[in-house]
Amino acid sequence: MPERSRLPRFRELDGIRGFAALGVFIHHFTKSSADHPALNTPYLNKLFSVLTLGGFGVDAFFVLSGFLITGLLLIDRNKPNYFHNFYWKRALRILPVYFIYLFLTFVIIGHSWGYVLLALLFLVNFANRFNVVSNGVAWSLSIEEQFYLVWPHCVRRLNVTSLYYLALCVFGICNILRFVAALRSGGAPIAYTFYRCDGLGLGALLACQWFSDEGRTAFIRGALRVLNSKITLVFVIVAQIAITVLPASPVGHMATLTFVNYLAYRFIRHIVLRSDERTEESWLGSAVPVFIGSISYGIYMYHGFVLILFDRYLGPIDPASHLATLGRFVVSLAITLFVCFVSSRYIEIPIQGLRRRVLRP
Repeated sequence: MPERSRLPRFRELDGIRGFAALGVFIHHFTKSSADHPALNTPYLNKLFSVLTLGGFGVDAFFVLSGFLITGLLLIDRNKPNYFHNFYWKRALRILPVYFIYLFLTFVIIGHSWGYVLLALLFLVNFANRFNVVSNGVAWSLSIEEQFYLVWPHCVRRLNVTSLYYLALCVFGICNILRFVAALRSGGAPIAYTFYRCDGLGLGALLACQWFSDEGRTAFIRGALRVLNSKITLVFVIVAQIAITVLPASPVGHMATLTFVNYLAYRFIRHIVLRSDERTEESWLGSAVPVFIGSISYGIYMYHGFVLILFDRYLGPIDPASHLATLGRFVVSLAITLFVCFVSSRYIEIPIQGLRRRVLRP
């Protein structure tokens, strides 16, 4: 397969992004509801344990980001103004909502100046090293921005074969470090970049497979056969089920992170490499998932403020009332979607229009 010259829009990936954002919303909604003593029942505890898994939507974002951005970098890597255009695109996409998020954090959440300062430097995922309380979602943006300070240089300077090896190393070494930390100290600070960037590595690995069939050594072909085989998929699923039924442990949590990243990689790979066929995932490309995916960044950044302000001005509700809890969920989700739509239409899209002024041919 020759090198590809264009990254098409995969509508199903927009749908995945939308469901990942909703998963994070459900995760934080559940965490803010589950502390009430009236909800401390065996049935509800199990339900909340399942719903909090939505927090792993962040890892689906990482795999998606690794694939999409590495794919674009591979296409543009021999073009002039490679770095100028990449970082301008990144800034116009990320920073407007990010600055609004930091302003709202400073205004709404007390004693947050240290968090805001670290977030401005994209170092907030190391907040505990600075004795700062991390009380928001900016840690994941810090991981991505740290990764993308380095990764475009690798794509520019290395051939595809070397990128295969590097992406495999990112995935493998990150997992090793995470498990070693869990075994040594009973847990790993999973907001640290070197403990959490394996999803970005898997996404980059998938981008190399999508970009071209060339440059695969015997080792790479063997590694891909193992990684992409149905036997490996079944083994990973069975192992995760076994971990789930065992008592909770730090090692089990680390394994779940690996499982989620790998499952996201396999699902995205299935969509991307079979994009010319009709697949059962086509429902992901329908209007509602794609719309939610189009505002998913806003959902991720704004939803925490909606939950806080709801409880501050419309609550507190009685969490023991299932109807009241459902109402809190529906109203806060509706407000979040509306805010994100307004932000997308009147802030993000107009600022994206500045590309024609700052990007170079």
